[in-house]
Amino acid sequence: MFQLPDPLHPAIVHFPIVLLLIGAAGAVVSVFTERWNVRKWTALLLIGGALGAFAATWSGNQAKETVGTLTESAETLLDNHEELAETARNIAIFAGLVALVSAFVKWKGALRHVPTVTTAVVSLICVCYIVAAAHLGGKSVYLHGVGTASVANTVPRVLGAESWCKRARLVMTD
Repeated sequence: MFQLPDPLHPAIVHFPIVLLLIGAAGAVVSVFTERWNVRKWTALLLIGGALGAFAATWSGNQAKETVGTLTESAETLLDNHEELAETARNIAIFAGLVALVSAFVKWKGALRHVPTVTTAVVSLICVCYIVAAAHLGGKSVYLHGVGTASVANTVPRVLGAESWCKRARLVMTD
C-alpha cells in the first residue's frame, strides 16, 4: 500500500523548487530565442512549479502545527521562512500566468517582447524569494532542529541508524 512520507513537507517542497528554477532559466532563454518551443516549455514548468508551491506551502503549514514548542529565534526564523515561501508561491503564480500569455498569445509590433521579458524578470524575482525561503528553511532544520524529532523517531533502527541520529543531533546543537 502507498504511504505518504512523514514528514510530508521536505518530500514535497523540492519538486516546485526545481520546476521553478528550470522554468526561470527557460524564461531567460526564451528572451533570446523562439526555438525549441521554449516558451511553451517554460509556461509548463512555471505553472507546474506554481501548483507544486501550493502543495509545498500547505504541507509547510501542516508541519508547523506539529513542531511543538520553539525558541523565540526559531519561531521568528520559521515565520520568516513561511512568509518568503508564500510570497514566492504568489510570484510563481503570476510568472506562470504571464508565461502562458507569452507562449500562446501572438503579440505584434513593439509589444511583442513584453510578455517574454516580463516572464523572465518575474521568474528571476521568484528565484530570489525561493533561495531566501530555502535558506531559512535549511537554517530552521540544521541550526534549530525544527522537524528533526519526528524524523529521528521514524528512522529504521538498522545499520546503526540510532548512532547516526545521535551524531546528527550533536552536530546540529554545536
